[in-house]
Amino acid sequence: QRIEVTSRDELGELARAFNEMTTQLARVRELEERLRRADRLAALGTMAAGIAHDIRNPLTSILIFSQLMSLHHDDPEVRQKFDRVVPRELERVQGVIEDMMELARPTTLHLEATSLNEVLAQVVELFETQAATQGVKISREFGPDLPLCMADRKRLHRAFSNLVANGIQAMTAGGDLDVRTSLVLPARSPELPASLSGVQAPTEAALRVIIKDTGQGIPPERLSRIFDPFYTTKEKGLGLGMAITHRIIEDHKGTIDVQSQVGFGTTFTIHLPVTL
Repeated sequence: QRIEVTSRDELGELARAFNEMTTQLARVRELEERLRRADRLAALGTMAAGIAHDIRNPLTSILIFSQLMSLHHDDPEVRQKFDRVVPRELERVQGVIEDMMELARPTTLHLEATSLNEVLAQVVELFETQAATQGVKISREFGPDLPLCMADRKRLHRAFSNLVANGIQAMTAGGDLDVRTSLVLPARSPELPASLSGVQAPTEAALRVIIKDTGQGIPPERLSRIFDPFYTTKEKGLGLGMAITHRIIEDHKGTIDVQSQVGFGTTFTIHLPVTL
């Protein structure tokens, strides 16, 4: 709100200065709104491109096989391919929709007493065959007698699965994937390796999970965006996996840190409270 200038004395000068400041603030607010609008449009464009890419491919497959069925509905081989391909492609579309909903809807956790070691053991078992075919050795070092934590077992399984899958995918020429757990007590917490010196230690008792790969590593300019929705460096995928993982950990009142060095690999460090 501007002030009417009625004099040329010091009060008048103050009034004019105030009016000039008001004008400048209005311009700043207008610029901020333009930037916010541009950011929203950019995010929308990125999202639309990702969705179009991930849905167009399976829909194209479904369309092709539907056309083949209409022309060769009596051909047993065509029917077998249709029965095999179409359900698989529909599952891909459903997966994209579920990932979108995962980020968009409010979170409801189904908490239960959960063994972190058990969840991670199941995740490792799930990926052992895939890892072996890529020449990746998975090593596990689980802390003994870890206390249970109140957690949504299914969602934690998904978060850890995303991290393990990313680690394996980063080691196209083989390598090592280490999965470790420990209990952190602030007064005498286990020392972090020198490579993790930038990770903030928890101030209360927490369960620590470290997932480390010896893959290609992530450049600093990409590392800062790794948890952004719709950001991906892969040819396929919406780029929602890490964003969903980050949200799951935060929903559990935990923290997740990432450190990486190009040519040496990437390390994710998660801290989860013993109780929520």
